[in-house]
Amino acid sequence: MGALIGLIFLFPLGKKAGLPPHLVIALMVFFIVAWLVDGANSFFSDLMYRVILYPPNNTLRLLTGFGMGFSIAITLATLLNNTIWQIQDRQLLIRNLYPLLGMFITGILILWGISIKNEILMTIFAYLSIGSVVLLLCLLHTIMWIILLKKENTFNQWQDVIPFLSLGLLSATVQIILLDILRFTLTGTW
Repeated sequence: MGALIGLIFLFPLGKKAGLPPHLVIALMVFFIVAWLVDGANSFFSDLMYRVILYPPNNTLRLLTGFGMGFSIAITLATLLNNTIWQIQDRQLLIRNLYPLLGMFITGILILWGISIKNEILMTIFAYLSIGSVVLLLCLLHTIMWIILLKKENTFNQWQDVIPFLSLGLLSATVQIILLDILRFTLTGTW
């Protein structure tokens, strides 16, 4: 969800391909480290049936996941703009903290929506979360196909990218299906 929110805030900023300012990069590194520490703590605490650093809890997992999602969105938007566009705007993707502030406020609202445990909201958030995974994989696969077919920096508008987005969605779907088959083969569950 954090990545989806981030992309929603970053795509309207245009073809800006400059790296984020140092403050934003430092914030991204903090989110990544927090996600890694929390994930490792949760994994090893569950694996060893004892508390490692602190008792794992879903609220902290949600917060660190949102932060990691924001970091993924910033990285992916910058990578997309640097890979796709023939004429790039070399300005910073994030020139000030307003997009980040918008992401955080939206994230807080979604976290609040999750905390009230409304069944309708939870269903909507679940579908959005699944959709965001498919979107991220599609965009990553699109970048992969553009690079593999040596079409970097050759596009002027989104309509030109549609065949590669379609190819990215197709290969992302194949990846998801193959992972599902592997999981079913190993665990007997979907």
